[in-house]
Amino acid sequence: GGEPALLEELPDIINFFLKENASYFMVFSSAIKYAKSIHELLNNENITAELLVSPDAGNRALYKKIKCTDKFNEVINNLKKYNEGIKNPRSRVIAKYICIKNINDNPENLKEFIDLMNKIGIKNIRLDIEYNYPDKINSIIPSLFKFGKNYAESLNLNADFNGIALHDLEK
Repeated sequence: GGEPALLEELPDIINFFLKENASYFMVFSSAIKYAKSIHELLNNENITAELLVSPDAGNRALYKKIKCTDKFNEVINNLKKYNEGIKNPRSRVIAKYICIKNINDNPENLKEFIDLMNKIGIKNIRLDIEYNYPDKINSIIPSLFKFGKNYAESLNLNADFNGIALHDLEK
């Protein structure tokens, strides 16, 4: 666990797996720090690579409230840098939005997040629920996820749900 961009040996770790013929990489990052080796991985045409970053907010104040740190601008700038110039059609950057009860679980905040991701060129949105979100099925989550998916798709973005199907929430 932890932030891979902080590891000095990250390029060596990546090279080890490439030499072992790994064909798929999924990197989880806060994107607070940029790592050139992650960007190079996304551009390696011999593999499929995905970078998943979970800003969970479309503005600085909400990001700071959720993450308890004022690194919103760094995260957005790094997301943009990672996404720029990806030539490998099998690789992608995914921006994740985790719904947190009474914090960001509303259409206004989700729309702002999707608009920002669209503005910086991120084409892949993943919607998720905080692990301890109360009463997932009878909450606003099904309608919020439908809204988010429809809105993202209206902007020609891809939107999916992390580990859940919308019909599971509607039971």
